[in-house]
Amino acid sequence: MDTPHQINRPAAIYLRTIERMLGDLDSRMDTMTAAAELVAGRLTGGGQIYAVADEEGFVSEACGRAGGIRQMKNIQHDEHPPLTGNDVILAGTLNHDPEGQAQELNGYRDIGALVIVFGSAQSSVSETADILIDNGMPIGTNPVIEVTCREEPVCPTAGVANISALWLFTCELVAACTRLEKTLAMYESGGMPGGGARNNAYQDVMFHEDLMAPSVGPGVLANQFLSEMTRCFTGLSTQYPRFFQGGMLMARSLESGHRVWISGNAHHFSAQNGMPGDPGLFSLNLNDMDMAAAVDAFQSEDTFAYMGYFSYPEPFVKATRQAGMSSVWLQGGCEYRYFINRPQEILIDCGWKHGDACIDLPGYDILIIPPSGVVQTAALWMLVGEAASHV
Repeated sequence: MDTPHQINRPAAIYLRTIERMLGDLDSRMDTMTAAAELVAGRLTGGGQIYAVADEEGFVSEACGRAGGIRQMKNIQHDEHPPLTGNDVILAGTLNHDPEGQAQELNGYRDIGALVIVFGSAQSSVSETADILIDNGMPIGTNPVIEVTCREEPVCPTAGVANISALWLFTCELVAACTRLEKTLAMYESGGMPGGGARNNAYQDVMFHEDLMAPSVGPGVLANQFLSEMTRCFTGLSTQYPRFFQGGMLMARSLESGHRVWISGNAHHFSAQNGMPGDPGLFSLNLNDMDMAAAVDAFQSEDTFAYMGYFSYPEPFVKATRQAGMSSVWLQGGCEYRYFINRPQEILIDCGWKHGDACIDLPGYDILIIPPSGVVQTAALWMLVGEAASHV
């Protein structure tokens, strides 16, 4: 249970916002199930599925992800045949360019593609949707942390809400396909033994011919995902003091005229830099340097934070230790590779298991649906919020 001191800290406020958001999405499962059944019908009829958004994080999270749909493509970058009336567009919106995005999505609808929008019902972009998956939030990125000397809140939440809805919808789509006696081909983490070869084998496969999952009912997989989110976020809440300490170290570096360095190995995290609501205390991408230049610039009074999956980048571990600087490591898969941290190093266990994907689809050969994108970005903003509260 949160202590009175903890409950009003930025990390706790942010996490409670995300937990409430997940509860709101759970109440919209009927909409997701109905949308998934329409999409399943199109895909089994030969349609293709694409992702698009007004920010790259949503598309990066949707495409090429461990546990995600093998044939999900970035409509703006990946080569593909002309769209048809049987295709499906999953569109994320943070209302960055509502007029431009609405024009784009209406163009897809004119062809006959089914457009499903993930975002706020208050955005005008929602009017272009055949189906809206409402993230339950106000228009925009919805920053939620109020800090001294800033007129506007910091630390956005809507991007996390959109990818949470994306994965809940994906759960429902996988299940809806099984009810049509089809099994979607899903990605395996390239970090797992044989993962790369398996993904290559299904490079052009929408549905398996070699595997058949039994029929799965509505809500079954989505509820498993929500349970995994609850487990991971409960684990984060037990580590609030580590967020407090990490934020204080970052603020101390900045106040003394030194640097904070952020790096990571992730999909959604990489698009957070400069997002509306980013307090802009430091770049989320190694202060816009390449790795070698950043390492050369490390100083003992700096603070480094790394957002990882389940492996620790040895060059950064070695460089931070050689510089004698403080560091924060936000990782999943901690049961797989134990990190013997030193006094100036803070380890935050983000909770997901080695391999990332978390749902065991009956009859399938790998786990599916990744929790890490949602948890990792939430943990990032929890840490940044703590730093902002001290600067």
